[in-house]
Amino acid sequence: MHQTPHISKPDAAAMKQKEVQFCVAGYHSFLSVENSGLKNILQTCVDFGAKYRKFYVGEILAGRKAVAQETEFGSINQGPDLGPA
Repeated sequence: MHQTPHISKPDAAAMKQKEVQFCVAGYHSFLSVENSGLKNILQTCVDFGAKYRKFYVGEILAGRKAVAQETEFGSINQGPDLGPA
């Protein structure tokens, strides 16, 4: 279900600031905030928040080693196309 909520100006400004921090602190391209993969991760977090209520996302992230292993495993079994980016 796609629903665009009314976000307050302070919350919209806070989100923009988090995007800036993501780019600057992580040396990410400004284009990275428009990446569909990042948007998919964020949407999953929103969906989980709706399902499980508020929680600390850091506790459920797989981490770099697990992602690297899954990428290697997936590329062996699925070929180079791992699905939507």
